[in-house]
Amino acid sequence: MQINIAQRRCEVPPAVLERAEAELPRLIRFEPRLGKAELVFSEERHVRFAEGILSVDGFEPVVAKGQGADFRAALDALIARLAKILRRHRERIIAHRGPSEPQPESE
Repeated sequence: MQINIAQRRCEVPPAVLERAEAELPRLIRFEPRLGKAELVFSEERHVRFAEGILSVDGFEPVVAKGQGADFRAALDALIARLAKILRRHRERIIAHRGPSEPQPESE
């Protein structure tokens, strides 16, 4: 998975950037068709924001935002929201397929 990280009008600690690079690829367990991820950190007054855009092959991009008192809290909120969105998206795809064929019971 390709990950692009941008910082707008702020300075993000290197530990948070490393955590982002480690956590984003783990979202593949919810949606295996993730192509790339864009992460944007920004700051307004005393609130830090993290915005994520995930490209899913064959579907529209998944967008979520997280905010917190520091960048780590904003990143954690963002990861939780992305995981929730991807989990729901995957459940809808699986439910749309319908139940699988029942296996014949052997006696």
